[in-house]
Order: sequence, then structure tokens, then C-alpha cells
Amino acid sequence: MTDVLVERHMDEPLTDAEFLRMAQAAGGCLDLHRVEWNRSLLAADARHLVCHFTAVDLESVRRGAGSELRARRGLGLYIARRPRSR
Repeated sequence: MTDVLVERHMDEPLTDAEFLRMAQAAGGCLDLHRVEWNRSLLAADARHLVCHFTAVDLESVRRGAGSELRARRGLGLYIARRPRSR
């Protein structure tokens, strides 16, 4: 499994309701592509969001969260780390 961080930058502050809507919209796609959401960190200004996922590979996260990521302006970058050693 690979840890993947997705960084997003928004023009407008992200509200609690919008964050919840994004999470609910992505849920089914994440399950379909076997992506596990671990946590999200939102900056104090609510314009920067970092989400931590675990998946087989980076492409699974792109596919699983892709529609939600493309729908939101200000998409940052994907960062993949080496698979965890067991």
C-alpha cells in the first residue's frame, strides 16, 4: 500500500458544509477504487487542505477522488511515498 497526500488550494475559504459535501461525494468512488481516506488537515484560513489517503497506487487515488478534485478549482499536487515496509 502507498500513502498519498493530496494538497488543494482554494480561492474562497472552504466551509464546513462544503467539506462535508466533498467527503460524501467522494465516498463511493473511493470505495470502488479501494482507496482509504485517513485524515484531512485544513489550514486556519480554510483555503489550504491536505488529505492523506492509503491506496494500492497513486492512480487509484486519482480515479477514486478524481471527479471531486476536478470539480473543485485550486487543485494542488499529488505526492506519493514509497510503499510502507511491513
